[in-house]
Amino acid sequence: MTDDNNDPLRLLEREAEPPTLLKARVMRTLRQSGVLKQQRRGWGLGIGVAAAVATFALGWAVGRPGAAPVDARPTFALLLYEDTSFRYDRPEAEFVAEYSAWAGELASRGALVSGEKLDSTSRLLQEGSQVRAADARSDLGVLAGFFIIRAASEAEALRIAESCPHLNHGGRIALRPIVPT
Repeated sequence: MTDDNNDPLRLLEREAEPPTLLKARVMRTLRQSGVLKQQRRGWGLGIGVAAAVATFALGWAVGRPGAAPVDARPTFALLLYEDTSFRYDRPEAEFVAEYSAWAGELASRGALVSGEKLDSTSRLLQEGSQVRAADARSDLGVLAGFFIIRAASEAEALRIAESCPHLNHGGRIALRPIVPT
């Protein structure tokens, strides 16, 4: 026999009991619609009460305040590349402020998922698990950062990418749709 005070399951949150007035209103509505019969004894009442409580719990779980709606818009990666033509013509703090303001505007529209500047060091892994301490460069240059955005269409994602300050400094952006899972 186990001691109830040591039972970790007792700490789990218990189901919330619906307010009495709401429960009575649900019961009355179920009776009026014919789902519940007026009989007050036996299994019928118990099943009806269980259905009412389940309906209330489902409604509460789906519609509770603070529950974030699911954003079904497609996501895209904006991959920011830099090569020797990228112009570092001012202090880095000004670049950070410019990109942050742009990202903040996207966030206010609900289009920004995340974004980060990447360190300039990289390690290229190849078949056979050989690690080469070399820059992972492409024809576009070095991958310097990324943004993950949500947009209703690829055309909207392109408009967002075109507004990125990275292009104003000689950078390149690769827009890649993210495959939904």
